[in-house]
Amino acid sequence: MILWAERNLPTEDVPSHELPLGLDSAPCLIAPAFFDVYDTAPKENVAVPLNIQAAVKAALPMIDGNSIVEILDCDMAHFRPAPQLNIGKDEIWVDTIYENWHLKSNSDHYEVVQPHLNGNTTPFNGGFVPILARASTLKKIINDWAKIHIAILKDDHRDIIKWWAGMYSLQVACANNRVHMRSHSLCYIPGITPLTDEHYIVHYSVDKKFDKKDALWPFLPTSDLPKEPYYDLLSRWQNHLAAIEDGETHISDEWKQWISEQLLLGHHERAVLDALSKKGLSRAYAAMAIGKVKTHPYFLGAQKAMNPSKDI
Repeated sequence: MILWAERNLPTEDVPSHELPLGLDSAPCLIAPAFFDVYDTAPKENVAVPLNIQAAVKAALPMIDGNSIVEILDCDMAHFRPAPQLNIGKDEIWVDTIYENWHLKSNSDHYEVVQPHLNGNTTPFNGGFVPILARASTLKKIINDWAKIHIAILKDDHRDIIKWWAGMYSLQVACANNRVHMRSHSLCYIPGITPLTDEHYIVHYSVDKKFDKKDALWPFLPTSDLPKEPYYDLLSRWQNHLAAIEDGETHISDEWKQWISEQLLLGHHERAVLDALSKKGLSRAYAAMAIGKVKTHPYFLGAQKAMNPSKDI
């Protein structure tokens, strides 16, 4: 089920309830924003991750208690079918890589969680998404997860700690409700974890080979990427996006010449892409054309001739 938060902040307009990206036929729920669900929550940027609990809370009444629920972040996806998993009652499976990355809930940042522990707790491990548990287990902790999240937001912490408040509050909610956190290794993180047969989820936003920070993302070249299931998924995703994009798909030689001129003049790739899209060209095909132009030997030669002192 795709969970969409209606808004991130009260200052945003209420959007259309039509799903983007050709997902209208997918099981989905457009959930109320966190500030409409939790009226005591601060209405500011660092509180936006509360939309996770607000959306899960809205979905849980529709799900049988014995069903296995998998909570993914929006920058995660399946690249293989999910296996059958035997997750017990009062048990939650999480990826614990975050604990050493930055959370440090059992070490340097223990003071974030300590005031909210009730003293009758089970151990926690600093894990987070992908989160897998029975629906009954999530129903047991969902209110505390949100309540403690809001409490941490109101504590005297740096904004980055408050941004991670949902991760810290999950530790406390599980500990206080005696839910056992189990570490899993089901998520592939390109460049950080080696790909194994056990992985069926990918955390794609940290991939440096298919870099989300690139101005042309997600329409980056895939021909030179490793031949593996995750990168095969990216190619299929690009094809899907290209198929549903509005706009002209034929990029004429005149447009290619214009792209070259704009890039050689130093205009940012994103600005060039935005301009082409406004002129009625498909954003997907325009982005792919920019990618081809900037790697073409003729363009690289012209770029080097214009900047002889730079190592292109």
